[in-house]
Amino acid sequence: MQEIREWLQNPVYEVGVRLYQQYGSNSFLKQKFAAGIGDYNVKKLRDEMERISDVGSASGRTSWSIRQSADKFSDLETKSKGFVEQKAESLKPKAAIEPKAETPSSDKVEADRGKYLGICKTRDRLYRELDALMSERHHLPEGEKLLKCAERIVLTNQQITECWEKIDFWTENGYLPDEPVKPNIDPKKEIQLLRQAISKANSRLKNPTCREREQTQKLIETSKARIAELKAKINAAE
Repeated sequence: MQEIREWLQNPVYEVGVRLYQQYGSNSFLKQKFAAGIGDYNVKKLRDEMERISDVGSASGRTSWSIRQSADKFSDLETKSKGFVEQKAESLKPKAAIEPKAETPSSDKVEADRGKYLGICKTRDRLYRELDALMSERHHLPEGEKLLKCAERIVLTNQQITECWEKIDFWTENGYLPDEPVKPNIDPKKEIQLLRQAISKANSRLKNPTCREREQTQKLIETSKARIAELKAKINAAE
């Protein structure tokens, strides 16, 4: 996570969005960050990057304890009959998106109502799956099966959080956020930032102790491809 730690020292928003696309796990936040810069997005992006950096430095992906990964969500367990209802309230995050100033059309509100009901059904289904996974993990021996179960617990909990973020937005505003529009970043500025990222990545690869060679190499390749794409757009506009 060296590039994330470097970004925290010089938090350029566009670079942070690209790094979160690579290392972040919340698809809803990926869309929100990509929609453009704003006070909420700037603060939330930094919070998320600090969280990712802390996770990476504390244990590392390769040395993550199987038991710890499962026990991280032990507070989700309950023996009560109303598991879904109880956990729905305890895990509900705060609203993550600021309301828009404009009023949406009645057609959009009606269409979003159907989407909202679908999100609620998905949330309830995910809670049932989480309940089953939390029960299953107690009967699994130490090893690969337990690790996969723990990973599914992490993923399911993340999906539940994303559902709640959308539900909270609907509850506060009466409609759902629009699909994100890719921010209009100056191509030349983006090329400059990408070249800086490539230079830092190459420096990390020269270090024999670099632990994330595959991800770093992938970052270089995707950055070079993006530069080629931007150059083609610039040439076409000239």
